[in-house]
Amino acid sequence: MTIRNDRLVPVVGPTTGPVSGRLRWHRRLLGLRRRRRWAVFAQRSMLLSAGGSLILCAIAAVPTPLPGLGLVLFTGGLYFLARGSPRARRSIGRGLRRSPAVSRQLHGWKHRFPPALRRFIDRNG
Repeated sequence: MTIRNDRLVPVVGPTTGPVSGRLRWHRRLLGLRRRRRWAVFAQRSMLLSAGGSLILCAIAAVPTPLPGLGLVLFTGGLYFLARGSPRARRSIGRGLRRSPAVSRQLHGWKHRFPPALRRFIDRNG
């Protein structure tokens, strides 16, 4: 509202002015969609970075005397990568089918993994 000639006059412009109820809800839904899109992007970014860092830790843990530490970290990294990217999920499944030795080793250690990793191995390997 502005004052012109001693009277209050509503300011109508592209961003202000009377908005119908339907348009107001539309704007609110657009805001929710933007926030949801940002949340999905942030979640995927975190999953991909966690998966990548776990795989790097697994590579660093290979020379340690603990026999299964590298495999557990590597499987956890693959799990997070698969959760964050459908493309990574497809390529992980394809890679496990192409290398039966790795798949056999994962199935041999499967009973020691958390339930989510067990389901991941069952679905992909």
